[in-house]
Amino acid sequence: MKSSPTDENTPADRTSEPPVAPVTSVRDVVEAALFVGQEALEAESFCRAIPEVSPAEFEAAVEELRHRYRQENRPYHVRRTRGGYLLELKDPYRAELVGRWIGQRQIKLSRSAIDVLSVVTYRQPITKAGVDGLVGFDSAPALRQLVRRGLLMTGPSAEDEATPAYSTAPRFLEIFGLESMDDVPSSDQLDRPIG
Repeated sequence: MKSSPTDENTPADRTSEPPVAPVTSVRDVVEAALFVGQEALEAESFCRAIPEVSPAEFEAAVEELRHRYRQENRPYHVRRTRGGYLLELKDPYRAELVGRWIGQRQIKLSRSAIDVLSVVTYRQPITKAGVDGLVGFDSAPALRQLVRRGLLMTGPSAEDEATPAYSTAPRFLEIFGLESMDDVPSSDQLDRPIG
């Protein structure tokens, strides 16, 4: 039996949280998915999980969110990546938070690891021997570190499937705020050995 609002077991002055508003739009659902997601959200997987939403509706909702965030000057935005969309802090806020609040969690790379990462970025896919030839030192420790940190990944090389070739991993784009490898600045610095 339901209690009436005047039931003696329900104090009249009880303060409670306001009721959760019902989901009223595709935009709300997409925003919630972006908010809780740790990986890029893309239309295909989203629509597979929520079949009542079409890919076109998903894309329209993302654009609506992007527009709304810009208009309201929010400290975050929706960024397109190679794997879908991410909700992330804008650069000024990210720099402030990384520098002051979560600075201890930054990825710190040695000079040799940065050199190796640069070579792989511009020459991928590339074998360890190819990296060694360009940097002028044994790149194995740096390559292991970069793979362990999720910045590089391995696959079979074109010359010999038993020899791994290194290329940038999706996390590389996320960390450097790039949508695709097309956004990596061009460089002629790697035409000569580093070191």
